[in-house]
Amino acid sequence: MTPLAASATSGRSPWPTLGFVCLVASIGLTLAFFVWGFRRPELDRVWTLHHRLKIGEVTQLAPADEQLLARNMRKYPELASALLGGRTIGVISARNWQGWLQVPQATIIRTQESTACTKLQLGVHTEPGLMPFPLNVQGANWTERVHVTAAGPLAIQLPPVTENELILVRFEGHKFPKDASRIGVKLDVVCEPSEVTRP
Repeated sequence: MTPLAASATSGRSPWPTLGFVCLVASIGLTLAFFVWGFRRPELDRVWTLHHRLKIGEVTQLAPADEQLLARNMRKYPELASALLGGRTIGVISARNWQGWLQVPQATIIRTQESTACTKLQLGVHTEPGLMPFPLNVQGANWTERVHVTAAGPLAIQLPPVTENELILVRFEGHKFPKDASRIGVKLDVVCEPSEVTRP
């Protein structure tokens, strides 16, 4: 090797630069994060979704989220009651301390033990500019559609319960805001005295 060739190669380091190492590490961490996310246990996702519904971060369930909740309530029968804090039926969507809905879709969990709870009771005081509107109530294997034309009380009969299920109460026809004072709907479940009357 000539002296010129030796001096040209002696300046190269056999190790990668710090910038290259950081780049490879960040790509590796990103891939690891996505792998963890896709392998994340379903029950962990259920509890996270439950929390996000309660605080109003999620205003309505995507179809994949509906399937996630329904699938796990079938797979783990005790899960529905656990999500309700031991109750047999209840609203898990955001409501204020007086029970007024803060989101335009209410998600209700109904367990097999809620046989004495047979009716949804709504107090409708929606802002006039958002009325009339269709109200769609959907359970596991049933749907009830009501056209709301005026303020006042509104009762919706529930079919007999056969399994743990989600009940979705959707306000349609307008772009409802995430605002309890404008949605203006109070939602309760009517039960016999043996059940909790205010979920």
